[in-house]
Amino acid sequence: MNEKPVNQTTLWPMYQWVSVGVMIVTLLMTFLAAMRLGGDLPDLPQIRSSSQVASKHPFQTLVNRPGLPMIKGWPAMKNEANPFFTDFFKPAPKPAPPPKPTMKQVELLYQGWFESSGKELEAFVIIDNKKISAGISGDLSPEFTLLEINSEFILLKSKDDKVHRIPFNKLTPLEIPIQ
Repeated sequence: MNEKPVNQTTLWPMYQWVSVGVMIVTLLMTFLAAMRLGGDLPDLPQIRSSSQVASKHPFQTLVNRPGLPMIKGWPAMKNEANPFFTDFFKPAPKPAPPPKPTMKQVELLYQGWFESSGKELEAFVIIDNKKISAGISGDLSPEFTLLEINSEFILLKSKDDKVHRIPFNKLTPLEIPIQ
């Protein structure tokens, strides 16, 4: 109970001999290592000079075997075809160009009709922003022939022998063959 509390400052005198011993052993081992205690390096074969290394490649024994024509050193690099070139991996061929269109789009607008004094009917039609008038069985354009005129619609025949019904005052897109 009357023990004195141990603090950190009083621990040094208790362990000073241990630390002095560790220091002496460390100095002794350093001295022995510096003096090469424990022997010398083993005898190693002499290292080849760099000129010998360059003149002799790893496959020299295979090259010098009997029955093989004399090969003097590595083959010289020239601008010849690469022996490792392959044409196994070829890019896919370019796709064929799309075929030329065979049909074209035209817009027709039937604007009305009139009857002449000779009782002939004529229709007014806009084909691709071109105003055209024609009578029955007349050519509206190189692509169309007028078959029938009515107040509600007209009937046209295209060059591919299809009959088209065009309503009055309504823009109508048609596909026709290209000439």
